Amino acid sequence: MKWQVYQKELLLFCISISYVLAGGYYFIFRYLYEYYHLLEEKVMTDILVVVDMQKDFCRWSIGSKEAVAIVPTVAKIYSRIFRKGIFIHWIPIMKNYLETEEGKKLPVVHCVKGTPGWHLDAIVQEALEEKDAVGVEKPTFGSTKLMELLQEVPSINSITFLGLCTDICVISNVLLAKSKFPRNPRLM
Repeated sequence: MKWQVYQKELLLFCISISYVLAGGYYFIFRYLYEYYHLLEEKVMTDILVVVDMQKDFCRWSIGSKEAVAIVPTVAKIYSRIFRKGIFIHWIPIMKNYLETEEGKKLPVVHCVKGTPGWHLDAIVQEALEEKDAVGVEKPTFGSTKLMELLQEVPSINSITFLGLCTDICVISNVLLAKSKFPRNPRLM
């Protein structure tokens, strides 16, 4: 996709030069200007949202062999396909976690900020660092901060969600995204 950036810069340069050389001929300028904007619209972003791939979810307090098995796949998908990534950290910040609604549904203290289990699994962390993924902390199942970040992306082609606890945290964020971007047919 890098060539498209250079192509746009070249087009802007050509627009300027042809306008000057053509003595201000409007139609040449207008044609190049419209072509430039058409190119700009084609530069779409595919986003991967990685949810709850922390050590406690993958390998430790609530991990499983199935969770460990998907870690390399998540890393491979991100590093080969996506240009932009967002990872979500779940943080039970309440001292009385086990008494909360979430604690009653999942009665295991996990992913407490600052503990080793809170950090991303090393394989996923490495893949996300390669492309400067943005991290989001969420104190509950769904992340409103994620929705704010997604709104800042100029042109989203697709949003793909991967992660653990698909029946709770992943689906909560998918539903929030669908309500925020109801016209995006490529929400997976």
